[in-house]
Amino acid sequence: MENIKNFVEELSVILETKRNEFNSQILPKVRENYNIQSSALHAVRNTLLKKRVIHDDPYKYDSKMTEVEIPSKENFADSEKSQRNRNPLGTLRNNAGICQQLLSV
Repeated sequence: MENIKNFVEELSVILETKRNEFNSQILPKVRENYNIQSSALHAVRNTLLKKRVIHDDPYKYDSKMTEVEIPSKENFADSEKSQRNRNPLGTLRNNAGICQQLLSV
């Protein structure tokens, strides 16, 4: 019984140490890196929109999260390239919004 009590106390101390390490060192770096990546992606997107390489999705948030599908990793013909690369920008914005909400918690 004493061994279990010592183990639980030791485990709680280690977990508290790891929690403090995550909160003070790791999570701020992750948040900072995410913000850098997000702003870089936003800049690239705006540049592509200005050069009319891509166009804004008129339906924006028309799909539900249950309708979002992971693209297949199979090879495809060059004629199918334009169809395969049509990922609505609204879906990408929706996913980015969800990530932003998770990190701001």
